[in-house]
Amino acid sequence: DAKAPDEVPEFRLLHCLRTLGGQPSEFRMEDVPPAETIAAYLTELAGRSDPARTVYLIHAPPYDTPLDLMYGRRHVGSRAIAQFCRDHQPWLTLHGHIHETVHLSKSFRHSWGRGTSASCGNQPIQEAVAVVEGDLAAPDTWQRAVV
Repeated sequence: DAKAPDEVPEFRLLHCLRTLGGQPSEFRMEDVPPAETIAAYLTELAGRSDPARTVYLIHAPPYDTPLDLMYGRRHVGSRAIAQFCRDHQPWLTLHGHIHETVHLSKSFRHSWGRGTSASCGNQPIQEAVAVVEGDLAAPDTWQRAVV
């Protein structure tokens, strides 16, 4: 069966590798203790500095935003990161991971009240590189540029 160009097969994460004490070890996602979840870590992270005055660089994008849209029009971001952004409204979160999201959604940013999330949306098959630029203190100057 030939798949449409925007159709993406479903995948499941069965096992992972991580480093503990400098040694790689294999584990299953079901075996990760609750304290090691993204949500728990982000809650801890929010207590380290004032989120309203902090820039976070988080590889995965927040779920159900213009920043997590894949071919097939599926949102594949992190629900925990979206909840973190809704609850704490950090000044700026920068994301990657979904290369095609800006092309598909036509947007490089999403607002959370006082906070903003952004993705440059780099396409790895292009020779140009996309960046988010602007005055950190002036969100209205933030823009996406392809250089």
